[in-house]
Amino acid sequence: MNAFEHTDAFLRHYYEFLKTQPTRPAQYKQYLKQARELLTEKFHEGLDIRTLLHAHSHVIDNLLKGLWKQILPKEAEHNATLVAVGGYGRRELHPQSDIDLLVLLDAPPNELFSDSIGRFITMLWDIGLEVGHSVRTLQECDSAARQDLTIITNLIESRYITGSHDLFETLAQAIDPKLMWSSQE
Repeated sequence: MNAFEHTDAFLRHYYEFLKTQPTRPAQYKQYLKQARELLTEKFHEGLDIRTLLHAHSHVIDNLLKGLWKQILPKEAEHNATLVAVGGYGRRELHPQSDIDLLVLLDAPPNELFSDSIGRFITMLWDIGLEVGHSVRTLQECDSAARQDLTIITNLIESRYITGSHDLFETLAQAIDPKLMWSSQE
């Protein structure tokens, strides 16, 4: 079997696996374990590393989308966005890497929504993910990105996962490097 056929066979099996969407914490933990076992097996078989990194990112995307929809109130669809940043944002998620996330809000959250975000992050840790996260409004992202080159760099490498796509697009426009930092800076 050549490398393309090997990759193609893996992806067919992998996408069949992704159709099984967990609904309870124990299922998410098992889902993550099975996905990582499959990816490890394919690594040892010599599957292209870029394919594996993208596949691992996709597994985590799928898991996060399911948990987000289960835990966060319905209003999160319109006023919050879950964003991958850093290496995870680039779809270069190595097996032991932490999952860098931004919970982007259109306004400061009320107590109920804040509690829901806390439950979401706690659940990620409970199922075995190491998470680096920030919770910021669009205005806070803009301000932080103007003050810190590492923040703008992380945001430039961001990728939409779920929630309000309009809010994510507004962030992308606001952090355009041409608007934030000059080439000399």
